This record gives sequence, C-alpha cells and structure tokens, in this order.
Amino acid sequence: MLHLLRRATFGPRPSDIASIRQDGIDAWLSRQLNPARIADPLGDSAWSLFPLASATPAQVRAQTAAYSWDAMVATAMATLGRQIFSDRQLYEQVVDVFANHLHVAIPGEGWDTSPSYIRDVIRPFAMGRYRDMLQAAIRHPAMLLFLNNDVSTKAMVNENLGRELLELHTVGLGGGYTEAEVVQSAKVLTGRTITGGAFSYDPGVHWTGPLAVMGWSSRNATAAGGLAVGDSYLAYLANHPSTARTVARKLAVRFVG
Repeated sequence: MLHLLRRATFGPRPSDIASIRQDGIDAWLSRQLNPARIADPLGDSAWSLFPLASATPAQVRAQTAAYSWDAMVATAMATLGRQIFSDRQLYEQVVDVFANHLHVAIPGEGWDTSPSYIRDVIRPFAMGRYRDMLQAAIRHPAMLLFLNNDVSTKAMVNENLGRELLELHTVGLGGGYTEAEVVQSAKVLTGRTITGGAFSYDPGVHWTGPLAVMGWSSRNATAAGGLAVGDSYLAYLANHPSTARTVARKLAVRFVG
C-alpha cells in the first residue's frame, strides 16, 4: 500500500494511508482513476488562493504589468497547492507527467498565455485521449510562442515546433523520422500563430504543396485548408505506434520504475 501511495501521490498523507487501508488497493486505485467523482474542497481552496492561475491571457494583461511574472508564479503556486492538498492525487500526478511531456516553460516568455496553457490544455485532457491534448497544445498561443511557431512562415520556416513535435511530443527520437521530414513537419504547421494573445490561423503565411512525414501525406493544395491539414497530421502522429510507446514508457517510468 505504501509503495502504491509513494508512486501515485505526491507523498502519503495520514488521510491517504487511512483511505487505502479502509478501501484496499484495488478500490482506492479505481476511485483515483475517476477524479471527477472525488470531491476536492482542499485542492479547490488551495487553487483559489491564486486567482491569476485561472486568468485568461486578456485578464492577465488587464490585471498585471506587461511582462510581469505574477500570473506565472501564481500558476506555479496554485499547482503546488493542488499537489499537496488535493484528494485527486493520481490525477495531479498525471497532470504533472503531461505538463512535462508537452512542456511549456513557466516562468518563461509566455507571461500572459502560459497560465491558461495548464488550465485549458493539460488539466482537461490529462485523463482523456492524448490526441485531444496534443491538438489543443499545438493550437495554444503559449506553445506556439515557446517553440517559435508564431514567427514561422512559408518564406522562413522555423523548424522548432515541427522538430519537437516529433522528437519530444509524439514518436520520439528513435521514431525513425529524417531531417527532411522535420522540415516537412515544420511546413505543415506554418500559419498557426498568435493574434492579441490568442491562437489564430493566417493562411497568408502557410506553406502550400505536397507534404509527407512518416507515412502521412497530404496534397496541402490550398492555404485556406492548411489548418485542417495540420489537424490531420497531428491526429496521425497521436495514433502512431511509436507515440504510444513514447507516452506509455513515460507513464511506466513515473508509476512503475
């Protein structure tokens, strides 16, 4: 029981020990796998102490000075508060795994956008489909800024997001992609940018023409259709066997050893 608690929580509290002794391992774990059914007054209270952690980019800009770290620090403190006090301990562990896997630095450049990244991308999809989380991440201004996609255009393709999408977020370094496919990956994502702190798609800077990466391909014939082409590419990568191995291995390392 203690071994499970050390893996599935942020440290066994007396209440966790009492709960698992009362319910047994299987019942305790089954309950933790359904966090929406667990009332979490202490976790909610800890989070509510830091209102900027729930702020939209527009609210952050309205309530703090430009480039202030206030919202990012609030997000870090609110996250730590939930990790300590939440009764949804396994959920918070999984949130932490994916916050690292689909990493956006906090604190970092996204002083106004990164708090909403945790709230809108990581937390809602942590126990759901990875495809949904990946799609949300690659449409979020914090990720686009962190990996420079906001300056990637058909005239000057920035490879950062296209490369990390393959190397870190999906198939992994041993996935078998080539340097040429990194460039293709980056071209797929051109046009995804930021306007006023929010995600936008600019067809005027999307690269058009045939694209192919690791068995996925598209005619990519029109700039207007570029966003849908990108979504198709992300869905393909999310369901790729190498992505399954990459993500499953991370979960196994975190929870098994």
